[in-house]
Amino acid sequence: MTRCCKTNYFCKEFDCSVLVNTSYNDKKINQEIDTLVGAPFGFFERIKMGGVGSPQMRIRTASKEILSLLNKNTNRDIANIELRPNGIIVRFHSRLENYALVIPYFKLTLFKGEKDSSSVFCDQHKITFEVYNKQVSKFVKRLLREKAKQTSSI
Repeated sequence: MTRCCKTNYFCKEFDCSVLVNTSYNDKKINQEIDTLVGAPFGFFERIKMGGVGSPQMRIRTASKEILSLLNKNTNRDIANIELRPNGIIVRFHSRLENYALVIPYFKLTLFKGEKDSSSVFCDQHKITFEVYNKQVSKFVKRLLREKAKQTSSI
C-alpha cells in the first residue's frame, strides 16, 4: 500500500509513509487501506453517525512531501477527512491526481492551534486546516470522540 521512503517497493511497516495516490482503482491499494483503517462504514452506520465525511477544509500548511504535491496545483488547496472504523483518510487533489493520507487512530495526533486552525499529525506528515465555520469544528469534535472510543478499547 505505501511506498517505502528508501525504496520504491510497497511495504507494510508503520515506519514508512502512508501517503498514496488513489487516482486509479487499484484493488491491492484499496485492500491495504481497508486493512490499515478498516472497511468503510455501512449505509445505516453512516446515517446513525450523522455522516462520516468532513466538509471541505482549506489547507493552510502541510509537511514537505504533501506541500510539494500541492504546489503543483493552481487551484485552492482543499481536503476532506473520511472517518473509518480504525482511522481516518485525508483526501486532497493535485492537478488531476487524487491523494490519500491514511492514518490509523493509534498514529493520529490532533492539535488545536489558533482559534481558526487545527492540525493533523502522523509521523512525518502534517496538515493544518482552517476551521472557518461551525460544521468543520463540529466534525473535528466528532473525530476526537471517535479517536477516544477506538483508543480506549485497545
